[in-house]
Amino acid sequence: MTRIARTLLLLVCAFTAGCSDGSTGSTGPVVPPVVTPPVVAPPAVLVPNGLMSTTVGTSLSYDATRGGTVFSDPAGGGLVYSLTFIGASNGLQATGTTVSGTPAAPGVVTVTVTATDS
Repeated sequence: MTRIARTLLLLVCAFTAGCSDGSTGSTGPVVPPVVTPPVVAPPAVLVPNGLMSTTVGTSLSYDATRGGTVFSDPAGGGLVYSLTFIGASNGLQATGTTVSGTPAAPGVVTVTVTATDS
């Protein structure tokens, strides 16, 4: 999941009369520099999955991430995948990134593949 973090800088002084940041010799209040976190791009689809076809009663096994080549992670932190059936699975199941099983009846089975950056 894409997360945004902020950095908090604290200047701890030895005396309550004020601090010096070392750059001006001033003993007044010190304003820490503003630190802007980098913008992290979400995962992107490199090569979308096409229509897969099989025959009723024929076993199917398909890696929906195609070995990790369907999505990219611009941040380089790795991706976590999930598969979700939209509607009836018709005898198929999702295990990890693989859709497998033996379809029981003709029809269309829709599977959503989600990549989340970790």
